[in-house]
Amino acid sequence: MPRSCSPQLARLPVGRATAGMRWELLTLMLLLLQGSAAWAQRPARARPSAKADTTKQLSTRQVEEALRLFLRADSLHQAQVQPGMEAESEGFVLDQTLTKQGRDFYELFFGTMQENTGLGDYTIVVTERPLRGNSSLVAITVNDTELLEMPLPTRAEQQQEAVAAAVDAAREFLQQQQATTTQLANGNQNAPLPHPDRLWQPLRISDKFCFSIHYTSFSL
Repeated sequence: MPRSCSPQLARLPVGRATAGMRWELLTLMLLLLQGSAAWAQRPARARPSAKADTTKQLSTRQVEEALRLFLRADSLHQAQVQPGMEAESEGFVLDQTLTKQGRDFYELFFGTMQENTGLGDYTIVVTERPLRGNSSLVAITVNDTELLEMPLPTRAEQQQEAVAAAVDAAREFLQQQQATTTQLANGNQNAPLPHPDRLWQPLRISDKFCFSIHYTSFSL
């Protein structure tokens, strides 16, 4: 059965028709190739680059390093302005008081104790023990050793004297412990060891106030 075709194509010889079709196909292919090339050359959508992220991370690290250097320089400056600051005490003073007077005693003791440096690690507990009436006792425990117990002063001048004596006793006790520990660490077998007995040493504050210090003695 004959196939239908256009009148122009039917009147052309077979060779000429074939050449024309090839030309049209070649032209179409060229157009398609040009379109593909144009599509491939179009600008790509912007994407966040890894380089930008790296730059941001580097900037963060630089800021942290600058802050660290600034804080170090500031601490060194403070140490120069306040000599002895770099040797700040590493001890703890715990508050177990009950009344306002006990709290005042603790704050005064804490502030005075912080001025004493080079005592190493220690733990001091300031404990208030109620008595009959409105009076109470205050006890100082240093490194699990109850060092002293005394009536809680009510007057400011008595409180200052009592705190000064308590700080002196605590400092002497810690220095004795340090000396013993150092000698033992150096291999000195004859280093003095803590004696199990307790010593009671009465100390008088002013004329109407006294208390006792008791602590484990060292045979130095």
